[in-house]
Amino acid sequence: MLGELFGVARQAAGDLQADLNQSIISAQFPNRTDKLNNIANSKALPTIEQLEILWFTLQHEMTESGKVVYYDSKIQDSGVLQDAKVIRIGKFNALANGEYLEFLPDTVRLNRLDRQPDSQYLSLAEDLFNATSAPVAVGIDPTRGVILSMLIQAPDTVERVQQGGFIGYIILIMGAVGFIYAIIRLINLTLTSQKMTAQISSLTASEDNPLGRVFIAAEQKQSSVDTDNLELILDEAITREIPILEKGLPMIKLLAAVAPLLGLLGTVTGMIATFQSISLFGTGDPKLMASGISQALVTTMLGLCVAIPLLFLHSLVTSRSRMLVQILDEQTAGLISRRIEK
Repeated sequence: MLGELFGVARQAAGDLQADLNQSIISAQFPNRTDKLNNIANSKALPTIEQLEILWFTLQHEMTESGKVVYYDSKIQDSGVLQDAKVIRIGKFNALANGEYLEFLPDTVRLNRLDRQPDSQYLSLAEDLFNATSAPVAVGIDPTRGVILSMLIQAPDTVERVQQGGFIGYIILIMGAVGFIYAIIRLINLTLTSQKMTAQISSLTASEDNPLGRVFIAAEQKQSSVDTDNLELILDEAITREIPILEKGLPMIKLLAAVAPLLGLLGTVTGMIATFQSISLFGTGDPKLMASGISQALVTTMLGLCVAIPLLFLHSLVTSRSRMLVQILDEQTAGLISRRIEK
């Protein structure tokens, strides 16, 4: 008469056993499922003692899921067992040494996550270990480790770049070369601007700056030529200095223009690989298309990330060189006007 009722008890024992096998609390209390296994797999009617074990185990799991516990345990770190102080937050997460752990049902042990969450969450975990009073803010995973386990599959910045393939590396090399060269040119123009500013207020011409060299060319011919010839001499001297001031501008502009084009090339290459996967394997498994799509998107992103700062640097270097050329024109015009007055 009680066969159906005891069948429900066996079913509850089996469901609880499956739940405990995946519960992070089992890392602190192993071997809890041995007696439940006898109830779930037994064909005989459960005894009063077995029924008490069933509800006691269920009550114990419910009670522990509402606790924040600090205990000593052994954790796996790169396959090596280590002693550690573990903080278990209910049945959600476990932490040790300020880092998050994952529960391995096969070994019934806690394992250090190979990839940890962002630094803001790790700092909260560190504050939890050092706290002397409650309450303490800490980040938990309400999915009981599912989101944390997805961190291992989510690529980081280096892996994102690697997904761009050969074209992605070319874009990064071009961006690094263009950025370094633009910074060098900007520093050189800044130093030249300082020397030219000092030359304006100086009584003697110096050859360490374009304006001084123009003044020297004018002083050498100023007493022997008329105003028209002096103007031609100054124009020739300025013409010699302009390429020095505008050196490297075409290369920076070229790199800024080629980077997004290479990104577009990587996009086309990635889409070709994606369509080849679709033609061979169909659309049943999206993972087969992931590499091609990743290359298509990553190369476009890299091209834009390189082109945008290079365009800003090109504009800055261009404006600085034009300002220096304008200073040369103004000073030579003043020199000619003073010659006309004399």
